[in-house]
This record gives sequence, structure tokens and C-alpha cells, in this order.
Amino acid sequence: MNSSPVQRLMSRKTRTLLPSSDKLLRPQVQYSVPEKINLKRKEAKKYYDRNSKQLPELEIGKEVFVRVPTTKKEDDKWKRGSVVEAHNSRSYDINAEDKTIRRNRNWLKQASGNDDGNNLREKSNKDTTKNARYEEKPSVMEEYEDKGMQQSNMEGNMPRMTRSERVIKTPKRYKD
Repeated sequence: MNSSPVQRLMSRKTRTLLPSSDKLLRPQVQYSVPEKINLKRKEAKKYYDRNSKQLPELEIGKEVFVRVPTTKKEDDKWKRGSVVEAHNSRSYDINAEDKTIRRNRNWLKQASGNDDGNNLREKSNKDTTKNARYEEKPSVMEEYEDKGMQQSNMEGNMPRMTRSERVIKTPKRYKD
């Protein structure tokens, strides 16, 4: 499809402030637009499915946990519910807290015997910390304490540090 949605709606190019020929502004009906749209969707699905993970299907009546989104992914809550209906391989109706909601399979986790939503939140937090770019390391002050340096009230024993907690060492030429 070499046309925008407005061009397909009006069957012609729209007027602009740029000069254009009258021939371009005459209606030209475009045929088989829905088929072309479906073809593009199938192609996009093919490329998406190449790298996506296939999740097991859920049975009707099974207990599941539904992720309730918040502004931060780490704070998401998981509520217990049961599968009411399966619409396709990815979409399910879930009965949670006397409400029926529809969720994608990615937002559902199968519940085992005595789980509660807190375990799932911890697991999802572990997954996000695995992907973290930087791991927490002990601060410089903790390293000095671990080495056995005793702190006194004087700042002479405390190392000077930058905002990124790097120790500032005075050059040897300035030492007496």
C-alpha cells in the first residue's frame, strides 16, 4: 500500500500548500485495501513470532495469577483468579475479585497449590534485576570499614570522595 489512511478514505491525495497538479487531486479508487492490510498484519506476526516465546495454554477453571499494572513495573501486584474462557491462544477471560477481565497470556501465571501473589512479585523483581545493567557494589566507605580502618571523629582519616563515590587521592608531588 502506497497511500495514507486519508488518501484511502478520500480516494485521492489531499491538498497541500505545495503546488501539485490537478491530476493528483482527482479521485482514484483503491481496491483490495482490506486484503493488503491483512497481508501486512500476517507479515508482522510472522516476524514477531520468530523471537517470541511460546507459552503453554491455560485450561478453563484453572487457578491463575493476574498481573495488575501500576506506574512502575516493580510495584505490579498479582491477584488470584480463575480462567473463565479462552478466546484464542493468547487471550483469556479471568474471574478475579468478582470481576471478569480479559488479559493476554503474558499477564497470567499459573497458580500452584499454596502460592500467594507476593512470591510472583519477588520472582518478577529478580528477573528485572538480572537484566539490570549495573549491579550494586559496596560503597567505598564500606570497603574502608571492611579493611579494618577505624573511624574517628576527625575527618583526617576519612577519604575525600567525588559524587560518584570515587576516592580522591592527592598527587604524590603535593605530599610533604
